[in-house]
Amino acid sequence: MLGCLLGVLILLAGCGSRRSPVESAIAPPTPVVAEATATPVPTDVLASFPPLTSYRAGLRPAYADLLDGLSHLPRYEIQVELFPERHILQGQASVAVMNASPDHWSMLVFRLPANLPRLQAAMQVSAIHVNGQAVTPARSDSPTVLIIPLDTPLAPGQWLQVDLAWQLEYAHGNDALASYILLGGNQDMISLPHFYPELSVYAPGAPGTTAGWWTADIPEHADIRFHMATLMRVSATLPRNLVVVGNGVLLESVAMADDRMRHSWITGPVRGFVLQASPRYVMSTLEVDGVMLHSYYHAQDAVAAQDALHHAGTALRTFTRHFGPYPYPHLVIAAAPLDDRGMEYSTLIQIGVLRYRNHPDNTAWLIVHEVSHQWWYLLVHNDPVHLADLDEGLAELSYFFWLEEVLDHHDRQTLVSHWHAVIREFDAAYAGERPWWETDTYQDLKHYYRAHYTRPAAFLDAAWSIAGDTAFREALRTYLQDNRFQIVTFAELTAALHAAARNAQMADLLQAWQGQEHPLP
Repeated sequence: MLGCLLGVLILLAGCGSRRSPVESAIAPPTPVVAEATATPVPTDVLASFPPLTSYRAGLRPAYADLLDGLSHLPRYEIQVELFPERHILQGQASVAVMNASPDHWSMLVFRLPANLPRLQAAMQVSAIHVNGQAVTPARSDSPTVLIIPLDTPLAPGQWLQVDLAWQLEYAHGNDALASYILLGGNQDMISLPHFYPELSVYAPGAPGTTAGWWTADIPEHADIRFHMATLMRVSATLPRNLVVVGNGVLLESVAMADDRMRHSWITGPVRGFVLQASPRYVMSTLEVDGVMLHSYYHAQDAVAAQDALHHAGTALRTFTRHFGPYPYPHLVIAAAPLDDRGMEYSTLIQIGVLRYRNHPDNTAWLIVHEVSHQWWYLLVHNDPVHLADLDEGLAELSYFFWLEEVLDHHDRQTLVSHWHAVIREFDAAYAGERPWWETDTYQDLKHYYRAHYTRPAAFLDAAWSIAGDTAFREALRTYLQDNRFQIVTFAELTAALHAAARNAQMADLLQAWQGQEHPLP
């Protein structure tokens, strides 16, 4: 079984996207703002949003008290309407933002990842208001960066409300199964993970920041989403014939005029919201230790989808036991137009429909990798451009924990030897001024995968050996507990591993990971 599973490693689960054929490629515009009628200035920003206790519905009852320390999180109220025949989504959002930093903010930054060229979509912001006053954005060199100047700097501890209106025009593919469309429609599915403006991260001094705000260019193969944990209530109106999937807890579905439905969700603390829809989705469910798993797929893929659902259940149980609790009441697996690959979002993972069609017996590794991201990247978050090693290395290493759960015997050394072999291969193949794992431009997806998945996994395996089994496992549990819902840098993982083994060998290993070295002897 392990020999078959090893072959899946080269399929590169869940890392970025590549351009695919579409009916029309849309040039991303620079965001512009039109005049709009001002709304009243709220006397209390949070009075316009649900009370903090409302978001408890997005957490399992045993973990609802986690909200008590998260009252500072941004809160989104989003209403969108989808017009699939025109490939258009229109939206409005109110966002409550608290300055949780020690600095005064003279501006806010929102990211518009839909305007990344590789997504072949276009988001046009038509109105911005800050506390009811119309605002014109500052000039930005990137169509993915929306800079909102503040007439009065926002002091530490203060809140403000931002109201936004926008239109998203998304691409639609040519129905080829091999298409990879992260944002758009294909194969009777609509996938919209970046359908709204997303508040950026304020991290002064970090790589890729401008005036403290994360404005980094996002390279071809890097994951896209990077922002604070947020609390969200989302309403979407769309044709009645579409089975719609969101990553929040569904509050209601209401029939509207013109054969349309309005669906509303609420979340706990999540790293954003995702909408998916298809007229052909069917659903299966599985309960695992109080968590409901929902799988959405096409009927012809039922056998493979049921297999994937089973793997997700074993992965959820495994990672809960070894890393820490999964605090949400549900986990969604949804077929998506992602070729044979996958992508992770809070409480929702996407599986490329081609994986079900062409590799129906080979869903395990992809599912396990994406489920592990619920811990490493979504509960404990990191910059996906400059620190992809953190989440992808841990996700790759997580296979070992799952193998322990599902196999009586597994040959761990075979996988470790495979990692080392491909590292040597890349050492030989990519000579240059900079190490192949530090290059800014990766030759292909495989190159990116080896740099940010394989190499850090090999370092983590070495750290496991140095610390010993018990101490290493405890270090991962502590790392999660100390940093849940936070954004980490390499320092937090370094601290956890140093605590597991306070010796020169661990110190040298961690220095090598960040330096000009590889993990091989």
